[in-house]
Amino acid sequence: MMTGPRINADERRYFRSVCALILLWMLIAAPSSGAGERIEVAIWHSQSMEKRDAFREIVDAFNDSRGDIFVKEIYIGPYTQLYQKLAPAIRAGRTPALAVAYESMVSSFARAGVVAAFDDYLYDPRIGLSKESREDIFSVFLETNRYPRFGNRMLSFPFTKSILMMYYNLDLLRAAGHDRAPETWDEFTEMCRDVKKLGREGYALSVDPSTVDGMVFSFGGEVISADHKRPLFDQPEALAALKTIETLIGEGLAYRIPHGTYHDREAVVAGRAAFLIRSSTTGPYLARNIRKLGLKTDWDMAVIPHGRGCKRSTVLFGANICMFKTSPEVQRAAWEFVKFFISPEATAKWSMATGYLPVRKSATKLPQMQAFYAKARQNRRALEALQYARREPNVSGWQDVRRALASAEAAVCQGEPAEKVARKLQREAEAILNPPEHKPTDAGFLAGLAIIAAMFVGGGYWLARRGGTAEA
Repeated sequence: MMTGPRINADERRYFRSVCALILLWMLIAAPSSGAGERIEVAIWHSQSMEKRDAFREIVDAFNDSRGDIFVKEIYIGPYTQLYQKLAPAIRAGRTPALAVAYESMVSSFARAGVVAAFDDYLYDPRIGLSKESREDIFSVFLETNRYPRFGNRMLSFPFTKSILMMYYNLDLLRAAGHDRAPETWDEFTEMCRDVKKLGREGYALSVDPSTVDGMVFSFGGEVISADHKRPLFDQPEALAALKTIETLIGEGLAYRIPHGTYHDREAVVAGRAAFLIRSSTTGPYLARNIRKLGLKTDWDMAVIPHGRGCKRSTVLFGANICMFKTSPEVQRAAWEFVKFFISPEATAKWSMATGYLPVRKSATKLPQMQAFYAKARQNRRALEALQYARREPNVSGWQDVRRALASAEAAVCQGEPAEKVARKLQREAEAILNPPEHKPTDAGFLAGLAIIAAMFVGGGYWLARRGGTAEA
């Protein structure tokens, strides 16, 4: 029998010393979860500039209050960029503990099996929220975070909620003979015509899929069927929304601003345009622009117009927070931060700084919020409009439908007929939500069997050469 070279006593002692040093280095370098260690919770988000400053203040306040948890906020970029960067992180198994995401994005993550539901934490008798606290959260916020296609589980939690609003320059409307905001789309169109007579623009249009959804709601329609399987862009209400845009563009009553810019805010503030339609978070920016430019523009905001004979409706949007499956310790720490962020005091501070809505009803009654609402009428408009807000679909694939919606609105702005655009949009949305099942052909199936058989034969031959046996 062959044996290796003998090792003398000095070599054994040296080898043991090296192994001991390596083991000591591993113990020092390895992350520890023992007592006294702070659990790090990374959160990827899209809040930039002033919003990031406000977010960082809340994160710092949480970190200062906890010796066992450290939240690390990481700005990734706009929502689309954040979504794109999460995909490879999911494939590599390197997701953050938390990420800000729209419901349609969360549905995609859920299909990959990487999302941790909030239900287990929300209703936990020790670390969850009491019944009173749960009822303190605006119900529409909670509803939009339950996912029917995933057992109605709460796969995300309210975080940065806002409402689609109409902004208008009152000075310009008065000059055109109007002293109030339009309530219907017919009135909106007529006011744009009157503004145009003054040589000004009516509506500075920013292409956005949520705006289209909101307009469909305002005409009394739906964008998806009750079973969450079929888009409804071939219905009269969706066509009415697209035709309204077609009329405004066709008559020169609206113009599209460049993508990714905020030229609409600048135009309304300066009196070059009468209207813009954007999130309720736009309000603080308008106020800051007016102060920065030293203007005295009289402006206001309201629920978007509605169709004749239809009820007021707008769309609830803004992102939520998604928790990824990491470890029990990290997930629980992440939940502790979410609870802190939606506490009445924190959500009130966030709302006042950003224009997002407070998550809790009790936050609106705090002295600081009451003083904020009393300071300027615009500060309370989003809260007043909340009763008219409706959620967008949260089914898997809707993120791609949103892209199709944006393309459809852009096509109408470029002069394509609304009827043609609606038909194309319906086809694209149907294909996205209900993709055809790809079944293997007989030839493909037989080829697959041949490959598997070859693998078994080759493996058996290799094992035989090694002196082993192949097992079926």
